[in-house]
Amino acid sequence: FGSSFEFGACRGVVLPLMSDEEDEVVSATGPTHDPFPLPILGLVKKARDENGLRFDDQLRYRQYCTRRLRRLRESLKFKHGKGKKFVRNSIPEDPKDVRFLYLPVFETERAWSYAMQRKEDNATAAEESCRVRAHSIRKFAKAVKNASALLELCRIHCDARGVLEAEAYLEWNRSNWLVEKSTEPEHWKTALASTEACQSLYERLAMASEPTDAALCRGLVKELQPSLRKCRYHLGLGGQEQAPLSAEQVIDKADMTFRGRPVQIPSEKVKQAVATAEATQAENRITVQGRVEMDSAKVIEKYGEISNAFSSAAQTIGSEMLSGGGATDTDSWKRLEAYAREKACCNNIERNVILLLITLQKLEKVTELKSNDSKKVVKPAEGVRFAELVKTDLTTLSELPDSTPETEAVLEAYTSVARDSRCLFLGLAYEAVGKSLEAVALLEHLSGRIEDLDAPTNAPTCFEHVNPVVGLLVERLSRACIRWRCRLLAALDPQPPKPALADLALMSIEAPGLAHIAGQPQQAGLLRKFTGKLGSFFSR
Repeated sequence: FGSSFEFGACRGVVLPLMSDEEDEVVSATGPTHDPFPLPILGLVKKARDENGLRFDDQLRYRQYCTRRLRRLRESLKFKHGKGKKFVRNSIPEDPKDVRFLYLPVFETERAWSYAMQRKEDNATAAEESCRVRAHSIRKFAKAVKNASALLELCRIHCDARGVLEAEAYLEWNRSNWLVEKSTEPEHWKTALASTEACQSLYERLAMASEPTDAALCRGLVKELQPSLRKCRYHLGLGGQEQAPLSAEQVIDKADMTFRGRPVQIPSEKVKQAVATAEATQAENRITVQGRVEMDSAKVIEKYGEISNAFSSAAQTIGSEMLSGGGATDTDSWKRLEAYAREKACCNNIERNVILLLITLQKLEKVTELKSNDSKKVVKPAEGVRFAELVKTDLTTLSELPDSTPETEAVLEAYTSVARDSRCLFLGLAYEAVGKSLEAVALLEHLSGRIEDLDAPTNAPTCFEHVNPVVGLLVERLSRACIRWRCRLLAALDPQPPKPALADLALMSIEAPGLAHIAGQPQQAGLLRKFTGKLGSFFSR
């Protein structure tokens, strides 16, 4: 990055610019602590949202970063010297506290925030200033330097995930810097390569993360799209995407397919985990024909084994990704992770729909829901919970990549079934607690739209086991709605309406006179007339 990167700024974190001898000593001895977990993206996202960036206040966030750095140094007893005795402290070679690694994180954030502030000031100014633009580019470059120092520290002191997050964070800052400073085609090529590398790294992190962290990674990937389009525009590439493979290429190249796309399993360990999960699913799946002859606890136990198998497969995929296997073919790893998530979600949907069928079967055994004996047989609130779980899994399926119009149509139909199931059980839950009017209103609303409810006829392969149970649910849902609507309407007590009175004689009644009450107006006296005329004369 030029000569400006050889020395750190006077303010700020002390960058680990160690000599070759010190580096050899550290690499020979190694850290004495366990590898630190460092969730950089979660740490940074929380700090940004809580300190001004939700309202795009870069100045407030930069001031927060300065205060946070001061508090970190005070709590770690890691202050610099003052005056003539100023000594630049370097980060310890073997830190015992992970907060030492927060210093370069917030130094990077402070430099990036200052760069964004200067960039926005220049954009809103009456006339663009080259000097301000150069200042913002220098601050972006300083953020890249601090992120590079953070990566070097993470390679020594952090676990595999922390190193991967540091690499992605560095590429993100480098992408911002290169996109801002690029003016020539060669610069835009470098910016495009850096942005695509950042996108690939965060996609890998999303595949190997918990749902909350995965949502953060996917959100950042979406934020990179404008930079990618800008780089492609300046290079004359437009919105070119990779052409889809033909059916023959898919069959030749893929170990399996995910929504018509090839999925190659690059690791034998992952291949064995996926095969074990699929075998467990085939062994424990329940075939429903007519009625469900199994209680809820047994259904939950069997499908719980399938969920554990696919969770284990997902963990294996994530560990292989973090160990470096995902650096070669990101698309295959992304589809492999999506394949495991799709299988797990379809398994959860199938389980919850079967539990809804069991709840409907229990409703057939009771004629009213308010008594304690009925509440021991069936609890409509459980049906509401199962329907909510189905909707949650359907939302997860809709967020998976490589979606097709057929898949979207099936998911929309399933969502309608889950919504109507929730409406039915919510109405029955109101009836169980004595709110009959609310229950009748919900069932009246449901009866108006349940006639159009139907299960898809041609579902994709991934829904081949879900579609039959959804068809049974639609059929029984319609019967249950009609039956309970009639029962609740018959149980309502008729309330006589208030009489509507029309007074036809009102228009023929004359209003009484008020003259005898008001009386005659008083006549003004002689003195009052004289003073009135005198006042009018002087007022001219």
